[in-house]
Amino acid sequence: MSVFCANGRGAYRNGLRRCAVMAVISIPLTAWATAPSTSLLRHGRYLVRDVGMCADCHTPRDRHGKEIVARWLRGGPLNFKPAHPIPEWARHSSDLIHLARRWTTQQWIRFLRSGIAPNGKPARPPMPDIHLSYYDARAVTAYIRSLKH
Repeated sequence: MSVFCANGRGAYRNGLRRCAVMAVISIPLTAWATAPSTSLLRHGRYLVRDVGMCADCHTPRDRHGKEIVARWLRGGPLNFKPAHPIPEWARHSSDLIHLARRWTTQQWIRFLRSGIAPNGKPARPPMPDIHLSYYDARAVTAYIRSLKH
């Protein structure tokens, strides 16, 4: 963080006191402005869990077909195939927790709004063609980034 305290003529008025107050006030305000709201996280959770049902493909399963909760959204083998061959069909789903750390917020939002990954390529099937609203994409991104795995 940098704080510029000089007046227009290059002299300091009221010394460092004004600068210190501005610096102390700006730190928490910046943190509050960038932290996702509870309602945004709640909406993202709803979209990931209940609407998109992302865990169906992005969470590995044990030999009985139950989700391995400790590996939730960590990607895994896809245990289904199309009835007819589909080019580029993925056999393994992406680890969303890893991607949350690798991709920037803007890359996530672009992907969720357009279906285009940072490498310029569309998601491979069976990932559906997605076109979320900006608010929904922000919510999903904030929620996935908030997960502590």
